[in-house]
Amino acid sequence: MVEKEGYGSAAPVNVEVVAPETLNAGYTFDAVYQDITFTVTVPEGGVTKGQKFIVPFEPPTEAVAVAASPINDTSATIPTGQWRDGLFDCFRFGCCHPHFWNSWCFQPFIIGQILTRMKMTWLGRRTIAVDESWRETFRNLAAAAVVYYVLMALTQTSPEVETLFDDDDDDDDDDDDLNLKHMHFIVHPLTGIDLFKQQLHGLIQTGFGLYIIYLL
Repeated sequence: MVEKEGYGSAAPVNVEVVAPETLNAGYTFDAVYQDITFTVTVPEGGVTKGQKFIVPFEPPTEAVAVAASPINDTSATIPTGQWRDGLFDCFRFGCCHPHFWNSWCFQPFIIGQILTRMKMTWLGRRTIAVDESWRETFRNLAAAAVVYYVLMALTQTSPEVETLFDDDDDDDDDDDDLNLKHMHFIVHPLTGIDLFKQQLHGLIQTGFGLYIIYLL
């Protein structure tokens, strides 16, 4: 059953609104005046975040009320006091599923997909209705991950290990297992550019790890 209630005719009035973000001319966003939500169009020249500007507000001529259908109660399917998934449910779709390997080996890519679905930027910031920067989240996070992996490969270094054998004229045994007793390893510490690469490697790894933890 539909019921109509007339508001009566009312002339448009000018109201002052505050820009939620820096927007170009032509963008629209929702504002509320006297408990009525209406659409605001950004005027020529655009606006900056926090700027106040005047827009016309025209009350609706009539309101339409419809009988609401009951919402299905999903609380019965939400577990309480326990986890929804089991310890080995990551294998639910098989060990060859892309999400399984992305979660284990390429976490930045799976996080980029989640942030995109939540309409968040690659810096973990929520967006408003008129801000579509979330569409570039996966691309930006994937690019950051590729740069990270390349830098990790370029800065990877390890100390030089030298192998020495003792000369023993009295030992004529050619057994390899016995010869191992006369083998010595000398590890030379990193110096110069190799030491710098090792330190840079640690800084990059720590920084990117903190960034991933921040996103989580």
